[in-house]
Order: sequence, then C-alpha cells, then structure tokens
Amino acid sequence: GCIAFDPTGERFAYVANFKSIMVAARSQPGREVWAKPDHVPNCIRWSPTGEWIAIPNEDRNGAATIELVDPEGNVRTGEPISGGPEVAWRADGKALYFASRSGQAPSALFEYDLSSGKTNQVLAPPIDSWGDVGLATSRDGRSLAFIRYPYVGKGDIFVLRFGESSPRQVTHVENWINGLDWLPDNRTIVFAASTEKRMGIFKVDALSPSEPVLVERAEGSYFHPRVASRADGSYVVAFHYDRLNAGLTLVEPGKLPKPVARSTQGEETPAISENGEIAFRSNRGGGVNLWVCPAECVTPRQLTFSNERFVEMTPRWSPDGARIAFTSRLNGKPSIWTVDVTGKNLRTISTDFDEGS
Repeated sequence: GCIAFDPTGERFAYVANFKSIMVAARSQPGREVWAKPDHVPNCIRWSPTGEWIAIPNEDRNGAATIELVDPEGNVRTGEPISGGPEVAWRADGKALYFASRSGQAPSALFEYDLSSGKTNQVLAPPIDSWGDVGLATSRDGRSLAFIRYPYVGKGDIFVLRFGESSPRQVTHVENWINGLDWLPDNRTIVFAASTEKRMGIFKVDALSPSEPVLVERAEGSYFHPRVASRADGSYVVAFHYDRLNAGLTLVEPGKLPKPVARSTQGEETPAISENGEIAFRSNRGGGVNLWVCPAECVTPRQLTFSNERFVEMTPRWSPDGARIAFTSRLNGKPSIWTVDVTGKNLRTISTDFDEGS
C-alpha cells in the first residue's frame, strides 16, 4: 500500500495487508511498528524531522483519526487526532495538515498544532463541492498542494501559497487523482491519475501550469506517488502499483470452479448470455476491449478494437443473445454502445453526458 520516506530517503514506512505499518531500510526486511485491531491505515507520511510517522486510520464505523508513531513503534502520548484520511506535515515538523469531512459538508483542509493541540481550518472549499482532499507540502514549506473535487470523480490539483487567501488551479484533468507529492525543486508536482486517454503517474509545473506529462515507464494503475531525496541531490519516486491481472472463473452448482479464457493479462466484468456465451473486457490485445467466448473455450473472439489503454466496459446481453450493450470511452468520455455478437453494427446510443453501467 502507501509508502512514506524518512528525511534521508534511506528508510521507509509502508502499509502492509491493509492492517499494519512496517518500517524498513533499503535491501532489508520490514518490521511492524503499528497495528490496531479493527482499524485500517490510510496514506501515511513521515515527518520532515524524522521523529514521527503520521498514520491516518479508520475504524469499522468509518471514524477517521491520526496517530503518531516513532520509527521504533512507540505511540505519541495523548488522544489520537480527529481527522483524515489523508495527511501532510508542515515543513518544521511541528504541525500536521489533513483533510476531514463532517457530515454532508464538503471535505476541508485543517492544520493541527502538535504543541498546543489546537486545530484551525486552512481553507474553505466551495459550499456546493465534494471537497478538498489528498494534500502535500512543498519542501521549502511555502506551498500546499491539494486535490479539489467540485463533483465526485472530477478532481484537479490546486496550490495554496501560504500567506495568500486563494488557491491557484494547476491541472484540468477533471478525473480521479490518486495521490500527489512535490519534487525537491519546489515547483514540480507528481501525481497519479487517469486522463481521457492514459492512466499513470504524471508531472506538472505548479508555477507555470501546462499540460501534465506522463512520466516515462509509469503508465498503468499507479497510486500514491512519494518522493524521496538523496544526499547526492538526486531523488526517487515510489508508488503503489496494481497489476490488473484479474482472471475469470466459472462456478457451476456441484462442480469445481474452473478458469475461463485465462491469459497473463486482465479479464473482468463478465456477462453470460442465455445460451452460455460469456462477454468480458480484457487488455490481452493491448487496448482494453470486448471479447466473447463459450464457457468451455480457451481462445476468445475479439469484438471491439480500440487502441485506448483504459476503457470501462460493463457488457450486458440482449434477451435473444444477438447483441451486447456496453460502456466505452472510445470518444474520451463514457457512453453507451451496442454491437452484434458477430462484431458488426457497432454504434453508440448516447454521447451527450457521462453514462455507464
């Protein structure tokens, strides 16, 4: 899961099995420093001084708190801080920034002072928005980057310069953004996201906003990039990566489960017709496309031929088994399409809005 580096970049903490926090040095095994029954840790951050690891976590009721643990596993005394699930440190290590939501109000950004125990709101999001989440402070401590969602699933990166009253919008991707961090130059932000055509880790200039650039060899299902500076002035970027290699399995009453059309790629969202044929999405051909095969087949038949890498599809069969309705982003936004089981007569039904499922 999520990773966090100490100030030297030589040690790191990470979430293991969605239940505990491990600390490790490079090329050495990790050791557990935090685990709490019925609590799930989220996106952790190591303090700039190296003293504490901030661990946002949620209990089984969804209540979010933040605990501080030192690298040896000693928990900071006092009650857990109410807030989360994401957190960032002030540059001096004496305060935390976090996003928190209260009831139906938008998620907002707060600062918690470790000495006084006081919490102050940093920024108020638009009242009709989903809110501000996913934050990171620049290395020089002058700027706070965060993700603002006017609507669910349509987020962009904003930067608040401390001392200024209004944040500045940096990106225009209008999509889910899965974590961000600053490079040591205090002007470049790396973030994980999906755009209309690509998914992966991107970088963008926060001082002179321009189109985000996909980081080389970082296209795929990546989450929560974290930057570590090295003593020689270089840096590395770590991240959580999902391989997307799910496979299909057919289960019939009284029989053992068996794989269907298995490959080394990802097969998902199956739908079975009345005559036993299975339609599903797969990236076995490069792009994510619609495939069909009988339940007993090994080699499926490709129905759509998009070169897009990330397309959402949820196939549904017509009652006569002659056509399939599905969702596709072939034109950059989700729309509803139909195609004959032969692969002919591909057409779109809706194009004006984001539609699916």
